[in-house]
Amino acid sequence: MSGSVFLTNCINLFIIGFILETALSAVFSITAVRMVDDKLVVKTTKEAVTYITAFLVLYFMSTFRIFSGTGVKIPIIADYIISSLITVKFALLIRDLFAKAGNTYR
Repeated sequence: MSGSVFLTNCINLFIIGFILETALSAVFSITAVRMVDDKLVVKTTKEAVTYITAFLVLYFMSTFRIFSGTGVKIPIIADYIISSLITVKFALLIRDLFAKAGNTYR
């Protein structure tokens, strides 16, 4: 396995996760969504949309897969699923960092 290619793929997925989180945060920060009383429903919906969007983005942009070019041979759908799960984890990490940074300055 080529470690440098794997590291580059991880960095690419982190960048995609950052873009995905900022885009979805912008959509879910709309006033109409904020007025919903049930925060659990909004959070669950946001996470579901994040998973679906990550999979679709990686599916249509096939160069951004975690094992692309590393020499690891796994089924292509497994590569897409693993890549989208890693991207979502990066997006959730960024969401938590934004939330902690926002609470620090209040």
